[in-house]
Amino acid sequence: MASSYPSEALRRFPEKEFHKQILKYGLAKDCRDLIQEKIPDDSNPYIQVDMSKCILCYRCVRICEEVQGQFVCQIWNRGDATRILPDSGTNLGESSCVSCGACVDSCPTVALEDKSVLSAGMPTSWTRTTCSYCGTGCEMHVGTRDGRINAIKPALDAPVNRGHL
Repeated sequence: MASSYPSEALRRFPEKEFHKQILKYGLAKDCRDLIQEKIPDDSNPYIQVDMSKCILCYRCVRICEEVQGQFVCQIWNRGDATRILPDSGTNLGESSCVSCGACVDSCPTVALEDKSVLSAGMPTSWTRTTCSYCGTGCEMHVGTRDGRINAIKPALDAPVNRGHL
């Protein structure tokens, strides 16, 4: 996986789960310095899709289907031709995506990323809080950088929402 992964993503976001493993096992030298093969999908207002950084772990497919019940992320083709695409077969903006962000939260790379994180950078501090949208009491972590909110992630150990928003 490391040999087909872009080194630029590793340098820019070392805190991503897959990137930490690459660094932990000394595989950074195996990452490639190639020109980007695929053009990022910028059609969704909140989610940047860059499948050139996808490692085909299928986390986005599984969380979209099994947890969210939306069936937006789908596996297309087989073998070397396998691709993960939205249900529209084109881009995320033309799909039935509701922009819940579960796929972004589960992605161990930067194939799916929150646009606010890409523009402002990773949060420098996190605050645990409770969502005020309804009376359920879901807990979440709010990330800030330079005094501005730029990320929200579910609290994985919350008894009410159990890592789901």
